[in-house]
Amino acid sequence: MRTVAHATVHQWSESSELSIPVFLLYFFTTFMLEDLILFQKAYDLFVWLFPIVGKFPKNQRFVLGQQLEVAALRLVEDIMYAQKMNMEKALLDQIQNQLTIIRIYIRLAHDVHLLSLRHYGMGSERLNELERIIAGVYASLRSTSHI
Repeated sequence: MRTVAHATVHQWSESSELSIPVFLLYFFTTFMLEDLILFQKAYDLFVWLFPIVGKFPKNQRFVLGQQLEVAALRLVEDIMYAQKMNMEKALLDQIQNQLTIIRIYIRLAHDVHLLSLRHYGMGSERLNELERIIAGVYASLRSTSHI
Protein backbone atom coordinates (compact mmCIF):
# COMPACT_ATOMS: atom_id res chain seq x y z
CA MET A 1 0.00 0.00 0.00
CA ARG A 2 0.99 3.61 -0.51
CA THR A 3 -0.46 6.87 0.69
CA VAL A 4 -1.72 9.49 -1.76
CA ALA A 5 -2.95 12.82 -0.39
CA HIS A 6 -3.77 11.30 3.00
CA ALA A 7 -5.87 8.54 1.39
CA THR A 8 -4.94 4.90 1.36
CA VAL A 9 -4.71 3.31 -2.06
CA HIS A 10 -4.08 -0.37 -2.79
CA GLN A 11 -1.65 -1.20 -5.57
CA TRP A 12 -3.38 -3.15 -8.32
CA SER A 13 -2.50 -6.81 -8.23
CA GLU A 14 -4.29 -10.10 -8.60
CA SER A 15 -4.04 -10.81 -4.90
CA SER A 16 -5.28 -7.47 -3.58
CA GLU A 17 -8.79 -6.11 -3.57
CA LEU A 18 -9.61 -3.09 -5.68
CA SER A 19 -10.17 0.00 -3.56
CA ILE A 20 -11.07 3.43 -4.92
CA PRO A 21 -8.93 6.41 -3.84
CA VAL A 22 -10.74 9.23 -2.06
CA PHE A 23 -10.15 11.74 -4.86
CA LEU A 24 -11.75 9.34 -7.35
CA LEU A 25 -14.76 8.88 -5.08
CA TYR A 26 -15.27 12.64 -5.15
CA PHE A 27 -14.87 12.69 -8.95
CA PHE A 28 -17.35 9.83 -9.45
CA THR A 29 -19.93 11.46 -7.17
CA THR A 30 -19.52 14.79 -8.96
CA PHE A 31 -20.13 13.47 -12.49
CA MET A 32 -22.37 10.77 -13.88
CA LEU A 33 -20.54 7.73 -15.24
CA GLU A 34 -21.83 8.49 -18.76
CA ASP A 35 -20.20 11.92 -18.56
CA LEU A 36 -16.84 10.42 -17.67
CA ILE A 37 -17.06 7.89 -20.47
CA LEU A 38 -18.05 10.63 -22.92
CA PHE A 39 -15.02 12.72 -22.00
CA GLN A 40 -12.67 9.71 -22.18
CA LYS A 41 -13.99 8.62 -25.60
CA ALA A 42 -13.61 12.15 -27.00
CA TYR A 43 -10.09 12.35 -25.56
CA ASP A 44 -9.27 8.97 -27.11
CA LEU A 45 -10.59 10.18 -30.47
CA PHE A 46 -8.21 13.13 -30.41
CA VAL A 47 -5.25 10.96 -29.36
CA TRP A 48 -6.11 8.50 -32.16
CA LEU A 49 -6.44 11.28 -34.78
CA PHE A 50 -3.25 13.15 -33.91
CA PRO A 51 -0.68 10.73 -35.42
CA ILE A 52 -2.92 9.99 -38.40
CA VAL A 53 -3.19 13.68 -39.29
CA GLY A 54 0.57 13.95 -38.85
CA LYS A 55 0.95 11.56 -41.80
CA PHE A 56 -1.13 13.73 -44.14
CA PRO A 57 0.89 15.34 -46.96
CA LYS A 58 2.35 18.65 -45.84
CA ASN A 59 0.04 20.77 -48.00
CA GLN A 60 -3.04 19.10 -46.44
CA ARG A 61 -1.70 18.75 -42.91
CA PHE A 62 -2.07 22.51 -42.46
CA VAL A 63 -5.46 22.73 -44.17
CA LEU A 64 -7.81 19.80 -43.62
CA GLY A 65 -5.58 18.15 -41.01
CA GLN A 66 -5.44 21.22 -38.83
CA GLN A 67 -9.20 21.74 -39.08
CA LEU A 68 -9.77 18.11 -38.07
CA GLU A 69 -7.45 18.38 -35.08
CA VAL A 70 -9.01 21.68 -33.96
CA ALA A 71 -12.52 20.22 -34.26
CA ALA A 72 -11.55 17.15 -32.20
CA LEU A 73 -9.86 19.31 -29.58
CA ARG A 74 -12.89 21.60 -29.43
CA LEU A 75 -15.05 18.51 -28.86
CA VAL A 76 -12.98 17.59 -25.81
CA GLU A 77 -13.23 21.16 -24.52
CA ASP A 78 -16.99 21.31 -25.13
CA ILE A 79 -17.54 18.07 -23.23
CA MET A 80 -15.44 19.27 -20.31
CA TYR A 81 -17.40 22.53 -20.21
CA ALA A 82 -20.75 20.71 -20.51
CA GLN A 83 -19.81 18.51 -17.56
CA LYS A 84 -19.09 21.58 -15.46
CA MET A 85 -22.47 23.03 -16.46
CA ASN A 86 -24.42 19.81 -15.62
CA MET A 87 -24.92 18.79 -19.26
CA GLU A 88 -27.40 21.46 -20.30
CA LYS A 89 -29.31 20.74 -23.52
CA ALA A 90 -27.78 23.66 -25.43
CA LEU A 91 -24.30 22.38 -24.62
CA LEU A 92 -25.23 18.84 -25.66
CA ASP A 93 -26.52 20.27 -28.96
CA GLN A 94 -23.17 22.02 -29.41
CA ILE A 95 -21.34 18.73 -28.78
CA GLN A 96 -23.60 16.98 -31.30
CA ASN A 97 -22.81 19.70 -33.88
CA GLN A 98 -19.09 19.29 -33.23
CA LEU A 99 -19.39 15.54 -33.82
CA THR A 100 -21.11 16.24 -37.15
CA ILE A 101 -18.28 18.57 -38.18
CA ILE A 102 -15.66 15.94 -37.30
CA ARG A 103 -17.64 13.31 -39.22
CA ILE A 104 -17.67 15.57 -42.32
CA TYR A 105 -13.92 16.23 -42.05
CA ILE A 106 -13.15 12.52 -41.68
CA ARG A 107 -15.33 11.67 -44.67
CA LEU A 108 -13.73 14.45 -46.70
CA ALA A 109 -10.25 13.22 -45.75
CA HIS A 110 -11.23 9.75 -46.94
CA ASP A 111 -12.78 11.03 -50.17
CA VAL A 112 -9.61 12.95 -51.12
CA HIS A 113 -7.49 9.88 -50.27
CA LEU A 114 -5.87 11.20 -47.10
CA LEU A 115 -7.45 8.49 -44.94
CA SER A 116 -7.48 4.80 -45.75
CA LEU A 117 -10.75 2.90 -45.72
CA ARG A 118 -9.59 1.20 -42.51
CA HIS A 119 -8.95 4.52 -40.74
CA TYR A 120 -12.21 5.93 -42.10
CA GLY A 121 -14.08 2.96 -40.65
CA MET A 122 -12.30 3.25 -37.30
CA GLY A 123 -13.04 6.97 -37.09
CA SER A 124 -16.69 6.42 -37.98
CA GLU A 125 -17.02 3.76 -35.27
CA ARG A 126 -15.50 6.09 -32.67
CA LEU A 127 -17.94 8.84 -33.68
CA ASN A 128 -20.88 6.42 -33.62
CA GLU A 129 -19.92 5.39 -30.09
CA LEU A 130 -19.77 9.02 -28.96
CA GLU A 131 -23.19 9.68 -30.49
CA ARG A 132 -24.68 6.66 -28.68
CA ILE A 133 -23.30 7.97 -25.38
CA ILE A 134 -24.74 11.43 -26.07
CA ALA A 135 -28.11 9.85 -26.84
CA GLY A 136 -27.92 8.18 -23.42
CA VAL A 137 -27.11 11.48 -21.73
CA TYR A 138 -30.08 13.12 -23.51
CA ALA A 139 -32.32 10.26 -22.30
CA SER A 140 -31.10 10.51 -18.72
CA LEU A 141 -31.66 14.28 -18.73
CA ARG A 142 -35.19 13.81 -20.07
CA SER A 143 -35.95 11.25 -17.37
CA THR A 144 -34.83 13.71 -14.69
CA SER A 145 -36.67 16.55 -16.54
CA HIS A 146 -33.65 18.79 -17.19
CA ILE A 147 -34.68 19.07 -20.84
